[in-house]
Amino acid sequence: TASSSSSSSSYHAQDADHFTLCGRTLHQSNMPHVPSNSDDVQFGITNYWQQQQQSKSRSLSNAVVLDHRPEKIHGRIGNQIRGFFHAFDYARDRGGPLVIRDVGFPMDSTLRKLYLGLDDWKELEERLGVLMYDGIDEVHRSKIYVLGTRWARDYVSTNKQYTQYDMIQHRHYIIQQLYRMTSKEMELHPDSKGVRDMCASYHYFFDKDGNSNSNNNED
Repeated sequence: TASSSSSSSSYHAQDADHFTLCGRTLHQSNMPHVPSNSDDVQFGITNYWQQQQQSKSRSLSNAVVLDHRPEKIHGRIGNQIRGFFHAFDYARDRGGPLVIRDVGFPMDSTLRKLYLGLDDWKELEERLGVLMYDGIDEVHRSKIYVLGTRWARDYVSTNKQYTQYDMIQHRHYIIQQLYRMTSKEMELHPDSKGVRDMCASYHYFFDKDGNSNSNNNED
């Protein structure tokens, strides 16, 4: 089992039907439709954080941790995101939780370059359904299978229980959760460098209504 954290109110329960990014309000109804699943499972992917809150112990049976070493990263940002998503499929097919480290891949190399406010481990665990490596007792870490980034990138699930649509819905779900965390960070620290830089890029390419600034996109 992994070490447990104290119970907290669900971040999902606090989510509104909209959130704001760089001054623009985004409504859930205008996003790709992600139907409600149970708290325990999202499109076949078990939420191991939620499971821990119910059982007070987190099973590490068949757990998978992504190789976090920067020198082992394969491909640019697109392939890195692909590997991150495929790791969820691999962990599901293996029947265990996906574990990620707070440093290296995919946090520093990929996710923190695209999103903000990813430093709250408990919120990450709950929203994404993963376990954070540093929250696991050291005695249990050696039992976790290390998934190489090249293998994760190229992994194709043969699990017939879930359709391509299920996988797409899960990707949408994860992306929406990451943007909700970004929105929260913007509200808490609107003048931080990360927020200023992200919004400067956004406003360079899009106007206040979210339409493309075509002149800038031609550069």
